[in-house]
Amino acid sequence: MPELATATAEAPLLNPVKRLVAVLASPAATFEDVERNSGWWVPYLIAVVIGVLYAYTMLHKIGLPALVDGVIRQSPALESRIASSTPEVAAQIHSSIATQFKFLYIGPVFSLLAGLAAAGILLATANFGAGGKATYKAMLGV
Repeated sequence: MPELATATAEAPLLNPVKRLVAVLASPAATFEDVERNSGWWVPYLIAVVIGVLYAYTMLHKIGLPALVDGVIRQSPALESRIASSTPEVAAQIHSSIATQFKFLYIGPVFSLLAGLAAAGILLATANFGAGGKATYKAMLGV
């Protein structure tokens, strides 16, 4: 048994790409690697890039007017409200919906804040609820 512990302790750290692949192929090895080195920036940066590409695609390829019209068509109450309002109020409603779509670009900031809060909740659950000895950095890695 001591030989197994020595082999595990001497295993090289996974680079960020290998760690992302190992999440699907070998989750146990990934969690062991997170325990030794809990880097979380690379997955976050990948998520930021994907989020910004998603926002760009939605706003520039589909188009803001098409998105606003889709929201209005999917809500009968909003559709009837616009139909019964003055042109100025209808334009204001369109503008407020368009502004909400523009907030897609700051989604990565919200995801970072949510991740930091989730790591804190996981830390409290692991340490106080389950009696563990986890660190905040390890929870960010998870």
